[in-house]
Amino acid sequence: MVKITPIRKLDFFLAVNLFVVSGVLMTAYPDMSFPKENELNYYSGKLDILRVRPDPDSKSMHQYLAFYDKKTKTILEFSCAYSQAFFGTSDRSCGSNEDFEPYIGQMATVGWYEQDGFPSWSNNRLQVVTLESEDKVIRSYDDTVAILESDKKRLRYFMLFISLASIFVYWSLGKLPRH
Repeated sequence: MVKITPIRKLDFFLAVNLFVVSGVLMTAYPDMSFPKENELNYYSGKLDILRVRPDPDSKSMHQYLAFYDKKTKTILEFSCAYSQAFFGTSDRSCGSNEDFEPYIGQMATVGWYEQDGFPSWSNNRLQVVTLESEDKVIRSYDDTVAILESDKKRLRYFMLFISLASIFVYWSLGKLPRH
């Protein structure tokens, strides 16, 4: 039988403080380096979609908005992975194929920024904030702010769930009989 020793108050205090600090960082992360609208960088060119297989054995494809830069002869890849460090790859693509199909090959302007790193993770793709094509707003600054707020809300619920689960585990460990 496994002997469970009681958790010391200092250990519990340190664990709670670590949890609170990490929770604050996690919920602040999605818009930690998010710029004001007048601080965005802009690039104009022909819009394309770049589909990348994360590894040769993977069946999934990651989709990025792409522009070919004639000056540097490189492809600029843009992502919408604002909370990728916590939610995996589900929000990288900025939308479905149908959202961008009418604009592929047309001139478009993207407003973007470079997202700051987070401990043990960095996002090496430029982040889409606004996207316009021929005077049609595909994604506005307010749309992106709403997405970030939604991500922060999901993180808060996740932190609340983990908090309650941690309290329950601590409580149940404290109630176990000791030998």
